[in-house]
Amino acid sequence: MRKITITFASIFILGFISCSDSSSDAVPETGNVSFEISGDIEGNIQGEIATFEGTTGGGNIPYQFYFDFSDASLNRSFNISFTMYSDESIDLPPTGSYDLRVPISQDFENWDPQDGPPQPVFATDAFNADFSDLRAGITNPVNYDIVTELDGYPSGGTLVITSSSADLIEGTFEFTGNNVEYTDFEYEVLGSVNVVNGEFRAIPVPR
Repeated sequence: MRKITITFASIFILGFISCSDSSSDAVPETGNVSFEISGDIEGNIQGEIATFEGTTGGGNIPYQFYFDFSDASLNRSFNISFTMYSDESIDLPPTGSYDLRVPISQDFENWDPQDGPPQPVFATDAFNADFSDLRAGITNPVNYDIVTELDGYPSGGTLVITSSSADLIEGTFEFTGNNVEYTDFEYEVLGSVNVVNGEFRAIPVPR
């Protein structure tokens, strides 16, 4: 199985747009990310740390590939993560367009209850997405996730990887996420965010 995670955490700049030269072919020293957000949080945001790494996972997900984009190594103001799961490892995610949705289901067709829980099935054409508001501290996040089957509360989006190499991965993204609270098999949607015009240039995690 493999897991591709893309995480964006950036400087929280509300009502302010910083200009940068994204057309440069030079590999950015720490990577960069920018996007617009509306809903519970409003602003045009840019961040200066964007990295990626392929690693082994754990449990039912032994492989993962992730990106981490942030405004700081510590005291982050928020994160955005994109995650792909698969039965095989991967060195780099290929270029192309990916749905942002829940990419895991369960194999009930071949399931025998005597064998325990049904095996997970991973969609290799999709990523999960999560936005975490960390302004109240990393130990007290407010998470906005892509969640299926929420009547009246759409979620999901698109991630496009436009170039992919060992030195630099670039792309765009947009999605809607919901802050959902679950209690006794019921849910309540507490809020939502809409992220658009996202762009990123990610470098490998420094060694």
